[in-house]
Amino acid sequence: MKIPMKLDSMPDRGGKPSVRELLSLVDFNPLKGTIDLSGARIVMQRANVGHIMREELRSLLGEEATRVFLLRQGYLTGRADARFVQEMWPMLSIGDAFTAGTRLHTFTGTVRVETVHNDFDFKRGRFSGEFIWHTSVEAEQIAQNGLRTSEPCCWTLVGYASGYATAFFGKPILYKEISCIAQGKDHCRVIGKPLEDWKPDDPAVIRFKEQIIPREPTRPAAHPKASRAVTGANPISAPIEEALRLCFDAGQPCIVSGPDDSGRRRALCAVVCPQTAEPEWLDGATLTVGALDEFRKTSKQPVLIDRIEQCSRAVQHRLSQGRAPFHGLTTASPKQLRSDRRIETAFFSVIAVGIVVMPAFQDRTEIERRNVVGWLSQEVATRFRTQVPDAETIAALAATDRLIGLSQVTGVLKRLALSQGDLQSAISAFARPVQDSTSDPRLEGWISDTLSAGVLDVNALERKVRSTAFDLEDGNLAAAARRLGLTRAQLAYRMKADAD
Repeated sequence: MKIPMKLDSMPDRGGKPSVRELLSLVDFNPLKGTIDLSGARIVMQRANVGHIMREELRSLLGEEATRVFLLRQGYLTGRADARFVQEMWPMLSIGDAFTAGTRLHTFTGTVRVETVHNDFDFKRGRFSGEFIWHTSVEAEQIAQNGLRTSEPCCWTLVGYASGYATAFFGKPILYKEISCIAQGKDHCRVIGKPLEDWKPDDPAVIRFKEQIIPREPTRPAAHPKASRAVTGANPISAPIEEALRLCFDAGQPCIVSGPDDSGRRRALCAVVCPQTAEPEWLDGATLTVGALDEFRKTSKQPVLIDRIEQCSRAVQHRLSQGRAPFHGLTTASPKQLRSDRRIETAFFSVIAVGIVVMPAFQDRTEIERRNVVGWLSQEVATRFRTQVPDAETIAALAATDRLIGLSQVTGVLKRLALSQGDLQSAISAFARPVQDSTSDPRLEGWISDTLSAGVLDVNALERKVRSTAFDLEDGNLAAAARRLGLTRAQLAYRMKADAD
């Protein structure tokens, strides 16, 4: 369930995702005992937990070792959160993604950040920032206990800011705390800039170089737009891209199995012909050896075949000889391909090496669906020269169970871009009702013929329909239930009864 928030009375910081949007994505599941931020688990605990750990560490390790531990813990957490923001909101500008760290701090109740100045240029690797921290959870716990420190003590927060910024610039960024409320000041003040811009003999610089920076190469967090331009990778192809690249690099045919409208074609093209804007596809059901040979003579692109399981034996024989580089699509599962008697053994042995299964849009995780919708939103906005929908609209569109394919999602986004209507009306315009199998004239004819010839065992027929749907989806119970117009629980109950 969503945690109730008084969002209207809350001031919203600039940049995306805003604190308001972050709070709207929090989901508390009392049955599982979890709290999620858009599918990523978070925890809620009293603020004194960190202070208790600090004191225990000081008694065990001493002051300096505790400082190093907390700085490094914060540093690694900041780097991890930088990756989290990039993955969760792939369509953000790099500036919004970078400044989202300050909003995450506010969202978690860690500290309220006031920006004095924040100047950055990612292309030139320049950065200079100064911030005031109000109600720091680290310093406040010390001050509330009536303690005073001679030096600033927000070690975890300083480490976090350094790690978060380092992830974006690809080189060490060091934050230093200049003053702290644990010293009796009104607020905490920090300054951040590249490590090389600090004095080399500064103790904080020496500590950061020798003990805080992880022993791993640093590189800039890949910005989604830059990644797209360089590699063609996107959230649509993400679930299978690595497996496809392994097959492609090994010189094997890449065969993408999965439902129609799941993004199979885009994913395959992103790997095997990324420089071809609109590659030509051949239909396995109608492809002849002559057409295959002619295509190879006139085209420089690899042979791309849809419905590859329907290729004739002559075409299969030609492709299995290994003289024509090819890749293909199929809606058949690996299990169905293995048992399909239309496919010759030699040809199956060639394509079976590189079969990769693409998940349906509805079978992806909530985060993956949101990333896909965000990516498609950017494409539509660029084409129609409109604004990208806000985060709440994207989240709602990704969460609906009324759309099963990417073309439907794209259609809704186009309708919103052109009409600026409400989301639910746009979804209703593209959602298609579950197909009523009893309206199929072929089925009606079969039922009539069977009843005329004798008795029709309805229970056996239902069991066969359920098992066939289950096999078609290669054991995916949720997908099989959708085929049958049932809920997952209803199908599970009936299949359990079938087995008893």
